[in-house]
Amino acid sequence: MNINLKFKIICSLILLSLTVSSLKSQSISLGGGFEYNLSIDEVGYQLRAYYNIGEHICFGPEFTSFGSSTFQEGDEEITESSIEFNFNGHYIFELSHKLGTYPIVGVNHTRIDESYINLTTGETGIKDINTWAANLGWGVHFKINTTSIFFEYHASISKPGDHILSVGGFYNFGDQQEQENSH
Repeated sequence: MNINLKFKIICSLILLSLTVSSLKSQSISLGGGFEYNLSIDEVGYQLRAYYNIGEHICFGPEFTSFGSSTFQEGDEEITESSIEFNFNGHYIFELSHKLGTYPIVGVNHTRIDESYINLTTGETGIKDINTWAANLGWGVHFKINTTSIFFEYHASISKPGDHILSVGGFYNFGDQQEQENSH
């Protein structure tokens, strides 16, 4: 898939989210938390904005930033940092008036910045790695008045493939009835 097509898909998803968010029974949830990437053993912080449509559907963008880490691979010392952009959707199954569970489906773009030094020759360099992937997973949330606490697991289906745990909270903006039913 070329860059222009990817850009058009992301723009279309954003426009769709803005259009759908203008529907009468909607609210917005803003929040964040922490993400642990099991595949690279790194912790990052996350910010989210979700549009809640009716009682069961929500979707929106997520941003995660991981700190930098340094490791040695052969003769090279590598310093690496990464950021992720996700656009995920959920269909919420309410188990009670406080507890809900949901599948996670979406797209992921990860940017990894690497700088390296060859310890033998002293040669240095910089690499930027950009990957696209599909997100698949499952989550659960617990509501406390106008806030929700969430715990999620998702896998980014790509090479090498990341396995990610997220925990955090939301504040739900909208009318009280919608807040009781939103993510």
